[in-house]
Parts: sequence; C-alpha cells; structure tokens
Amino acid sequence: MTLITASSLLAACETRVVKYDPFLAGLPGAESQSEVIRNFDHADPRVGGGAKLRTEAPDGTVTLSAKSGLHMMVNLYNTLLDDDKQLFIDQVLSERVRGEYIARGEDPGEIFENLIRNWDDFETLCLLLPGGEFTPGTYLRNIGSRVQRFEAGGTASRNLRFRGFDMIMERGSYRLVRVVESAPPAKKKSETQPQTPGATAPSLR
Repeated sequence: MTLITASSLLAACETRVVKYDPFLAGLPGAESQSEVIRNFDHADPRVGGGAKLRTEAPDGTVTLSAKSGLHMMVNLYNTLLDDDKQLFIDQVLSERVRGEYIARGEDPGEIFENLIRNWDDFETLCLLLPGGEFTPGTYLRNIGSRVQRFEAGGTASRNLRFRGFDMIMERGSYRLVRVVESAPPAKKKSETQPQTPGATAPSLR
C-alpha cells in the first residue's frame, strides 16, 4: 500500500505517516495515530466538503468533529485503534450516555473496553458500512429522543454481532449512543417447551 503524509491534510498539526486507506484518507483530518492496515475501498461522498475530523492545537489538545454518521464512525474507529479511551469518553461518546453511566455509578469506559474485546466484530461492521449511512443498502431512521440509527442491511449483515450505530447530535457533532448489537437467534420450539416431569435440567455451572 502507498505511504502518504498527513501534512497536507492537517495544517499546523504534527506530521504523521500512515498507510493509504480510502476509508480514512478520503477525509481531511481523519488520520489515526496508528498505522492503518485495512482497505475499506470506499471514498466518503462528502469528500471535498472541507470537513476536518481531527484538529490538534499547539498545546496538544485534540478536538474531534463529526458532521455525519460516517465521520462519527471514523472517530470511533480511530480512538479504538489508538487505544485512546479518554478521547473516546470525552468526544466520541454521547454526553447523555456518559451521564447515565455516571449516575448509575458505572464506568462509561466499559463501552470502550467492550468494543476492544470485540474488535474483530466491530471492524467487520465497519467494513460492511464503508460509507457510513451513505453506504448503499444501509437503513437510516429516527428511533426517538433525537437519536438516529444507521445499520447494515441485506444478506451480508446476517450473523453479525454488531449491525449498526445509534447517534445523536450534541454541540454540533454526532456522538455515539450505542453500537447496536444483533438480536440473539430465536430459540427452537423444542428448546422452549416445558421439560418432561422428572427430567433433570442441564447444569449452567
């Protein structure tokens, strides 16, 4: 794969060298700190709009921006790739969701850790949605409370652990509400019928 520098994309930011990848390199300011190893074979339909997904101030402060679901997905992908949990919590995860976790006494960073543990499944979803909500065959709909969902459709989405993303606009950028998990397969009729009296249920231990 061809090596390019990010200097032409990130003005006044530190120059980095990354492997060319249309999923990332097609977006100004979308570079990860880590070397890109996947080819998503798709260009952002909003390329040329001048959107900068990541800016870095002279003091090192990073600001993420996401004007579409695709942009949010790129920011999410990069924070996971860079293992940058704090940036994920501060600027990728919805403030609403973060507040709900804290109110329950739970760590919102567990969302990050769960995606890291299931990286292969998460990346498979990204590969099926290379253009985010613009990917042909993708479903985009409102699900209430200002939350939008885009998810993979068609036969390729079957048997996926993750099938889409819920997002909400906050402070001018789309933020992650959840990575939507597929419903577990329905149990067969024989599995849901009452057991024969006297039969011993299998141990779950």
